[in-house]
Amino acid sequence: MKKLFVVCVSVLLAMCALVYCVAEKGLQVRLPAWSPKNPSAEFIRAAKVLKPLNADTKQDASARVPMWECFGALTDKQLKSFMKIQQEKLNTAKMNPKSLSYMKQHYGAVEKDNFLVYDTRRITIPVKSLPAVQRKAFDKAIESNRADLLRYGALKDMSNVDLVFDAKGCHEVWFSLCIVTRRTANNSTSMYCTLGPFGYVNK
Repeated sequence: MKKLFVVCVSVLLAMCALVYCVAEKGLQVRLPAWSPKNPSAEFIRAAKVLKPLNADTKQDASARVPMWECFGALTDKQLKSFMKIQQEKLNTAKMNPKSLSYMKQHYGAVEKDNFLVYDTRRITIPVKSLPAVQRKAFDKAIESNRADLLRYGALKDMSNVDLVFDAKGCHEVWFSLCIVTRRTANNSTSMYCTLGPFGYVNK
């Protein structure tokens, strides 16, 4: 079982060169070497946007495939929203030097007026709103980490969890979860967890 990483994971992976192609509507779509024998429409759709990580092998397929399918099940509107570049700011006073250095080196972050500024792509979706095909892929993706998520405060039906696709530096895409553990009229308390990166933005 792969350990669930919480809040910050300092592992950066490069892109994979081992791919093969399938034809869809006359166009060639490059697929990872570890792709399933009969990839779903959602998986192929994800492959139009994502490139695989270089450390991925066939052994990783059980985790990667449902993540790609979940991403590929985004609507056109959601995908367009994800691809839009946003600017994020972090207060450097709350960051340790190691994290600061990592963000600069890997995400192209720069310091401005006591803030660390970097570009990102992100979309957040309540798990309870996922359509059936996407929810099925989501459940498969979190299967080995479900017990950990429940321990961190997620409800059994995941109704207090948001799915987050986040590409810091607009490149490496992470499969993350935001667990709302307490909500009041004025604010909420949440825990941000990630199952790690699962691909690179292919444009």
